[in-house]
Amino acid sequence: MSTSIPPTALSSQSLQSTSNLSGTGRSSISNDGQHQASAPGYGSAEHFESPAFRGTKPAEFQWVKASEGIIPVNAVQGGIEKTGEPLYIARLVLLSGIYEQPDMLVSTDSKSQTDELAFYKDGLHPGKAGKHLERGFSMSYDSKEIKLPEYYVLCGNASRLRWVEQDGPVVINDYTPVPGGHEAGGESLYVGKVVFDGGQQIGKCSSHFKKGMVFGYAGKEKNESKYMILAYL
Repeated sequence: MSTSIPPTALSSQSLQSTSNLSGTGRSSISNDGQHQASAPGYGSAEHFESPAFRGTKPAEFQWVKASEGIIPVNAVQGGIEKTGEPLYIARLVLLSGIYEQPDMLVSTDSKSQTDELAFYKDGLHPGKAGKHLERGFSMSYDSKEIKLPEYYVLCGNASRLRWVEQDGPVVINDYTPVPGGHEAGGESLYVGKVVFDGGQQIGKCSSHFKKGMVFGYAGKEKNESKYMILAYL
């Protein structure tokens, strides 16, 4: 059975008192108003929404394109490193088989595609973004931590979101999860959070992940059975 963590439990103090997943002395979910988006382009954030995103969320939320560690205004902070750096909810996107990198377009259908790009064909994978992260974005795939320079950050009113406890595969009953993406085969992926190694890490979860949530950490793909899934209030 899932347990909902209400909005009043989104501070670190309340989170510790209502959940077995202890916090780290910082807010577990919030908006960051200090980072300003720069002009669109390399190392920037810009408001852009693919048609594939439409109909998957309330209008008060959007996925904002960013790169190279830039965090857009009103980004949703979902986690924190053990050393105090904030982690933001983000995902990697593929548009019509094309993965966009600064100054070039790479077709994932090409025979000459790199191993890095081959991982993500037709998939949309949740992960984490941060100013301190190498290349700006991190996700897990095929037992590895994958780091990439372009990503989309979840932006909106964080007070309209909550975390719901899970154990093992995602079970959706009395809550509505925030859609995080999908596998190449179409299986839904959601945003997960777990207390790990003194911090709160962001990753992906799904009903077809038998062992629970997966996330990238220290170069590897990690797995935890007890975690929380991001849901609408």
